[in-house]
Amino acid sequence: MGSCEPDYGYEDQPAVRREEFDAAARRYKQSAFGDAKLAAALAPSGVGDLNSDAKGSGARFNTGKPALELIPYTLIGRQLRGRGQPALGDVFCELGAWQAGGGTEHLYDLLSTLEGDWDDCARVFEYGMKKYKAWNWAKGMAWSIPLACAGRHLLAMSRGERTDPESGEPHHGHVRCNVVMLLTYASTFPEGDDRPPAELFKGLT
Repeated sequence: MGSCEPDYGYEDQPAVRREEFDAAARRYKQSAFGDAKLAAALAPSGVGDLNSDAKGSGARFNTGKPALELIPYTLIGRQLRGRGQPALGDVFCELGAWQAGGGTEHLYDLLSTLEGDWDDCARVFEYGMKKYKAWNWAKGMAWSIPLACAGRHLLAMSRGERTDPESGEPHHGHVRCNVVMLLTYASTFPEGDDRPPAELFKGLT
């Protein structure tokens, strides 16, 4: 799956699938972080299945969020370096090298460059546990989903935003969580690798 958007609209889903989305929205509404307006907005869009234990069924709600995985991250990194943000540029370039078919060493190098610490990562995972379900992320999902999410949080950081307005946690904690997912999936869910063929990005890294 190469996009954060579902393959079909809410009304096109089978009735049982719509019920799953609605149930997930109700659970989120009842959580410490939920509210009725946001829960209603989340009901018609997302990926995965909170109620399934199947491999690859990790759920994410991504309504209205840009599919940044469609852009070569190396290009964003080079632009940020040119704008005087070398640290964020380096992080994007490491993600871009991995996106272009590179190995997990790029993700480990990213973690050593990224600001913040593991406490921030843990708090974001705790937030995700309340928003979704315990160990939802560990079931696996298309790799493009955490890749896009990491990119969105990095771009927010490049604009000077320190804290994610939804979770109240630092953006760098969210980036770290998504990189942890990618590193985990490299071993536990290799079938989720939906990166473009490496030859398409030849010369960019």
